Amino acid sequence: MRSARSKLLLLLSLSVLTLFIFAACSDDDDGAVMEKKDGEAMVKEGDTMKKEGDAMMVKLPDSIIAPHFVSSVPKHGEALKTAPDKIMLNFNFNLHRDSSVKLTVDHNPVALGAQTISADEKVITIPITGERKNGVYHVIYKAC
Repeated sequence: MRSARSKLLLLLSLSVLTLFIFAACSDDDDGAVMEKKDGEAMVKEGDTMKKEGDAMMVKLPDSIIAPHFVSSVPKHGEALKTAPDKIMLNFNFNLHRDSSVKLTVDHNPVALGAQTISADEKVITIPITGERKNGVYHVIYKAC
């Protein structure tokens, strides 16, 4: 049976591995900042860890948590009479300029124009510049 210390080290190792995976697209250096508030046992400003007694909590910076898809235009699974002239993908997180989108129709690539990211950095819009024929379209995106 593993000791509590071994389990903690394994958990921290997996957490660090997860950090590297999710940070692959980010070039932000913003770390989480925890501020001292009256009544707290010990808080170091600028640290990402807070310790009170024997308990320890790790706070991950927002810049390393993967964004999640919220909605799109056209909607997921929507059947249209004609192909749209653009795609809009909405996320619950600020998108990085390295985010990308690809489009296929019946497994064939479709040409796309230059993507734009909204001012609030939550929506990516891509014009469809290639031939818009009937078929099953798949949007493949990398949001980071």
